[in-house]
Amino acid sequence: MKQTELTLGIDIGSTTAKVVLVEDGRIIYEKYQRHFSQVRQKTLELLAEAAGVVGEKSLLTNYSYKTDIDHETYNSIKLARPNEETGRADVFQVTDSGNISRWGLLQLYQSVDTALNDAQVESMARSMLEYHNRRFRTLKVQALGLVGLRAGQMLMLDIPKLGDISLHRLCLLERVSHTFQNDLHTMDFDVQELGE
Repeated sequence: MKQTELTLGIDIGSTTAKVVLVEDGRIIYEKYQRHFSQVRQKTLELLAEAAGVVGEKSLLTNYSYKTDIDHETYNSIKLARPNEETGRADVFQVTDSGNISRWGLLQLYQSVDTALNDAQVESMARSMLEYHNRRFRTLKVQALGLVGLRAGQMLMLDIPKLGDISLHRLCLLERVSHTFQNDLHTMDFDVQELGE
């Protein structure tokens, strides 16, 4: 594995601490926070976070990336609430005509509780469309291990030109597994919800 030289900058001011990590002249991590006179503690926190940057030329060894609209993507939400008076369902529908033109109609149909009022059903439909009306992206990563990293934590990922996006942000880890073999510590982890 080719090694890369990283440059780390630390700036401690009267009220803030700042850490910058540079790789090949490009900033891959930058953060500053108020230290509230806890200079050492805040600086160590920022350094620990910077050590967790995983990218093309740092801890990353391999990855697979998938983007699709096949599994959980819907650009039309239709909710039906049974109506005992009419014997029919009251139907509430929200759509995104732009994505229907782009991908075709991808509709989710669900029945909802009769106890919900019109405003609640309409709000539910809008929220469901906001969540489901997008491409879903999944990233599976193999990297050198970071002791203590576990699912539910955020990790800075820096992978330029990752399929249809460039990734440079904190990501929520869904699954993490560590392997300790001889003197080598590696990890595999999954990230979803990478955004548009």
